[in-house]
Amino acid sequence: MGKWIDSISERFDLPASVAAGSPKITIHGRTSVLIENHRSLLVYTQEIVSLDCGSVTVTVRGDELQLRAMDKRAFYVTGTIFGVDTE
Repeated sequence: MGKWIDSISERFDLPASVAAGSPKITIHGRTSVLIENHRSLLVYTQEIVSLDCGSVTVTVRGDELQLRAMDKRAFYVTGTIFGVDTE
């Protein structure tokens, strides 16, 4: 990472990847996923939620998926989670 990213991450006590805008994915068992640092929603069905996260695409696969909350920085997806992929 660049020096300025290291400086920001150190100053705010953040991992360098978060300061650089990489997605942060928090999985809560098999029932919910929080995805932070996204750019836009690409696909939304009951089986797939796919997000553009800049350098990667994050895809949540599952059953009865629902977007419970979303804002400029984060998506909260619930349902039965089968897997989370990045590409």
